[in-house]
Amino acid sequence: MFRVVLILLAGVTGISFAAIFVRLALPAPPVVTGFYRMLMATGILSVWFLLLHRSLRLARRDILLALTSGLCFGTDLALWQTSIVKTSVASATLLVNTTPVYVGLFSWLVLRQRLHAHFVSGAGLALAGSAILLGLSRSDLDDWNGALMALTAAVFYAGYLLLMTAARRSGEAVSLLYLSSLSATGVLGLYAVLMGNPFSG
Repeated sequence: MFRVVLILLAGVTGISFAAIFVRLALPAPPVVTGFYRMLMATGILSVWFLLLHRSLRLARRDILLALTSGLCFGTDLALWQTSIVKTSVASATLLVNTTPVYVGLFSWLVLRQRLHAHFVSGAGLALAGSAILLGLSRSDLDDWNGALMALTAAVFYAGYLLLMTAARRSGEAVSLLYLSSLSATGVLGLYAVLMGNPFSG
């Protein structure tokens, strides 16, 4: 249990500094830094996958869900990392973390799940805070665009979580995560090429 907590803390710490590292990596294009971020993660997952499994043991449905979740995650990273250089690190990070609101709304509207009163009040506060941040960004077009990018990134991250949850019900976690990471890496690489971003200095 202690080992699991340490791994969780290490993950949270790494994610907490992600936005700052994107800023420090400038003038490297944010989509390219996202690509290399996923490339390194996929490399590590490749070793883990090969050591534990050596082959995919997934249904076609789960493979499709994992690859689509990677598309969502890659798009989320592309939007969020770009938003970091257009608005403040704090605003981009706060807005992208409205993801639970969209997951809850999808669960209510599509899956017909009942929402707890605490979630509704919390979601209302989160949306109100987002509206305030957007209002403060109106004076600068880049700030406004960055804020909207961060909010859109949150929607794509919600899609990633929902798709991976659906796949996880019948699939195996490491294989699903590996496929999703491969897909996200490919998507980010494609975005970088389409945007004309260089992959090296």
